[in-house]
Amino acid sequence: MSILRIRETQMRALRETSTVFQVEGGLVRLFPSQCRELSSATLYELAESSIEHARAFGFDPEHYLGFAALRLVFGEHFWEEEEYAWARGILLDPWLWTPAQRMHELRQASVHYLAALAEKEPVFVDRPGENA
Repeated sequence: MSILRIRETQMRALRETSTVFQVEGGLVRLFPSQCRELSSATLYELAESSIEHARAFGFDPEHYLGFAALRLVFGEHFWEEEEYAWARGILLDPWLWTPAQRMHELRQASVHYLAALAEKEPVFVDRPGENA
């Protein structure tokens, strides 16, 4: 009888792949129409690179999906865009000590940004059968 031994590097690779799939699945669940427009390779790459960027900004695994969602909505490097200077300020703020604080502030700021955008340019959705 042989015993299967999994090395630490193999376990790390399995955990990493699992994390990428969790983020990818979360994006598909939260943004089905946007994700349908992406190839599976592009979606996987978005999830994987979102995790890398989230780690670089000091986020914990429970924040990876939130960060990936922000990248999907605002763009892959949204914090570098002048339009989203609010995000850069939060991501680089040394006074936001915890990853949870930083993610909370990003979410709040993104909601305020989108609300202000909606006030400037209201969007009306035609639903089939309503105007008939």
